Amino acid sequence: MTKDFIKQSIDLVGHAILMNCTCETNQKINLCYTIGLKETYGTDEVCLVGLNPNSSMGLINYFVANHIDQLKKENYNKKLSEIFNFDTILLPVDENNKELFTNFDELSDNQDFEFVQLVVTDDKGKFIFEEGYNQDFDYCCEILGSVNISLL
Repeated sequence: MTKDFIKQSIDLVGHAILMNCTCETNQKINLCYTIGLKETYGTDEVCLVGLNPNSSMGLINYFVANHIDQLKKENYNKKLSEIFNFDTILLPVDENNKELFTNFDELSDNQDFEFVQLVVTDDKGKFIFEEGYNQDFDYCCEILGSVNISLL
């Protein structure tokens, strides 16, 4: 994806979505993330880990189009219902995971690294960090930040 294409996408819909597939220590991480939300809406960028790229792009686009108002720091680490047909939580991404976001600095003109991860529940309504989470669930993601369970 070129800088010109990203700029056109941001001008057209307010953001662009980039996809990375990172393989480290035999672990594959599908990562989709936005560029442009900070510029367009003044919010943190959004990422989604674990789903196939088409599903990730669809969920991110749906979230941005319909729930951008939820993207506030006071909603981070809180369970949000009714965004999708399942519970969601927004978790701040630790800066030490920045290397997973390849080309972010270059393609975002070196904007600050401020991301929130969209995390959804499994088919039984459990988050990956909760007891009873279905490890066989298709959407099994890695958490890129820390969870403040006391806020849930």
